[in-house]
Amino acid sequence: MKTLFFVFDGLADFPEDKTPLSEAKKPNIDFLANKGIVANLQLLKKSDWNEQTRASVSHLANISMLGYDIKKFPLKRGILEA
Repeated sequence: MKTLFFVFDGLADFPEDKTPLSEAKKPNIDFLANKGIVANLQLLKKSDWNEQTRASVSHLANISMLGYDIKKFPLKRGILEA
Protein backbone atom coordinates (compact mmCIF):
# COMPACT_ATOMS: atom_id res chain seq x y z
CA MET A 1 0.00 0.00 0.00
CA LYS A 2 1.33 3.42 -0.92
CA THR A 3 0.96 6.22 1.57
CA LEU A 4 1.10 9.94 0.98
CA PHE A 5 1.37 11.97 4.14
CA PHE A 6 0.65 15.72 4.24
CA VAL A 7 1.40 17.97 7.19
CA PHE A 8 -0.38 21.30 7.00
CA ASP A 9 1.49 23.05 9.79
CA GLY A 10 -0.21 26.24 10.94
CA LEU A 11 -2.86 26.18 8.24
CA ALA A 12 -5.94 26.34 10.44
CA ASP A 13 -5.22 29.64 12.23
CA PHE A 14 -7.43 30.88 15.07
CA PRO A 15 -11.19 30.74 14.42
CA GLU A 16 -12.97 34.04 14.82
CA ASP A 17 -15.85 33.80 12.40
CA LYS A 18 -14.19 31.49 9.90
CA THR A 19 -10.58 30.45 9.44
CA PRO A 20 -8.53 31.16 6.30
CA LEU A 21 -8.61 27.42 5.61
CA SER A 22 -12.39 27.23 5.75
CA GLU A 23 -12.75 30.29 3.48
CA ALA A 24 -10.14 29.32 0.87
CA LYS A 25 -11.00 27.70 -2.44
CA LYS A 26 -9.04 24.48 -2.25
CA PRO A 27 -10.58 21.83 -4.53
CA ASN A 28 -7.49 19.60 -4.57
CA ILE A 29 -7.17 19.47 -0.79
CA ASP A 30 -10.93 18.91 -0.50
CA PHE A 31 -10.70 16.05 -3.02
CA LEU A 32 -7.84 14.38 -1.13
CA ALA A 33 -9.63 14.80 2.19
CA ASN A 34 -12.84 13.27 0.82
CA LYS A 35 -11.07 10.30 -0.79
CA GLY A 36 -8.52 9.61 1.93
CA ILE A 37 -8.28 9.44 5.68
CA VAL A 38 -8.12 12.65 7.65
CA ALA A 39 -6.68 12.53 11.15
CA ASN A 40 -5.71 14.84 13.94
CA LEU A 41 -2.60 13.70 15.80
CA GLN A 42 -1.77 14.85 19.29
CA LEU A 43 1.98 14.31 19.27
CA LEU A 44 2.84 16.23 22.43
CA LYS A 45 1.72 15.70 25.97
CA LYS A 46 0.45 18.78 27.79
CA SER A 47 3.35 18.26 30.22
CA ASP A 48 5.76 18.93 27.33
CA TRP A 49 4.35 22.44 26.94
CA ASN A 50 5.70 25.31 28.98
CA GLU A 51 5.35 29.08 28.93
CA GLN A 52 8.11 29.44 26.34
CA THR A 53 6.59 26.95 23.91
CA ARG A 54 2.90 27.52 24.62
CA ALA A 55 2.51 29.96 21.74
CA SER A 56 4.37 27.79 19.25
CA VAL A 57 4.74 24.03 19.62
CA SER A 58 4.30 22.92 16.01
CA HIS A 59 8.05 22.60 15.49
CA LEU A 60 8.18 20.20 18.44
CA ALA A 61 5.29 18.21 17.00
CA ASN A 62 7.01 18.05 13.60
CA ILE A 63 10.25 16.60 14.98
CA SER A 64 8.25 14.26 17.22
CA MET A 65 6.37 13.02 14.14
CA LEU A 66 9.73 12.11 12.59
CA GLY A 67 10.50 9.91 15.60
CA TYR A 68 12.77 12.20 17.59
CA ASP A 69 12.42 12.51 21.35
CA ILE A 70 11.87 16.23 21.99
CA LYS A 71 13.46 15.96 25.43
CA LYS A 72 16.59 14.36 24.00
CA PHE A 73 16.74 16.71 20.98
CA PRO A 74 15.42 20.10 22.18
CA LEU A 75 15.54 21.89 18.82
CA LYS A 76 14.42 25.46 18.34
CA ARG A 77 12.07 26.55 15.56
CA GLY A 78 14.66 28.53 13.57
CA ILE A 79 16.87 25.58 12.68
CA LEU A 80 13.90 23.77 11.18
CA GLU A 81 12.71 26.75 9.16
CA ALA A 82 16.13 27.77 7.84
